Amino acid sequence: MTHQAESLEMCVTESIRLRTDFVWRGDRYAHAVTLINPQGEHLLLESVEGDPQDPWPPSPAFQQLSMQGDGAQRVAFLVGMAGKSHWSMSVEVASDQRSIVFDVACRIHLAADRLCSSYRAPSFEINDPATAVAEKESWYCRLKLDPTLPQHAQMQNLPAGLLRMECLAVPGTLPGTARWKYAVTVADV
Repeated sequence: MTHQAESLEMCVTESIRLRTDFVWRGDRYAHAVTLINPQGEHLLLESVEGDPQDPWPPSPAFQQLSMQGDGAQRVAFLVGMAGKSHWSMSVEVASDQRSIVFDVACRIHLAADRLCSSYRAPSFEINDPATAVAEKESWYCRLKLDPTLPQHAQMQNLPAGLLRMECLAVPGTLPGTARWKYAVTVADV
């Protein structure tokens, strides 16, 4: 089976774009978010993946990718499995055309060690448990957990430029579904 790389891109202004690339690595899709401006391409986030033996990987394990729509209406849908848990994620451009939104869910059948999305994110600094910022001379980006899911997740800085969004709303009865949502926004352009 061939696993084709795909991208989701939005134009924030004439000279600034935000792109999410989905690439096959090993047994799953990884993803990266890049800001593109006249000064070049700036990698903002790169997912940290686990391996096939890891029932609770550092990021959701996605084995299938489906792209639907086109232009600003294009949406990526990903599904997969690790251990006995099923993962899903949608990635889309927000209606304000300034954010890419990640909506993640996991159907849990056994008690979870940790549910999270982990990234290499050397430019981001966490301001509070729900917000991180990355700033250079020519751009400013914000990574924010969705406030409509209060206390469902929190951000944590890890050593070596790693950032983790950990889901806190693990179901009390199993099977159950946990969900967390976050957005990368180009701000103050």
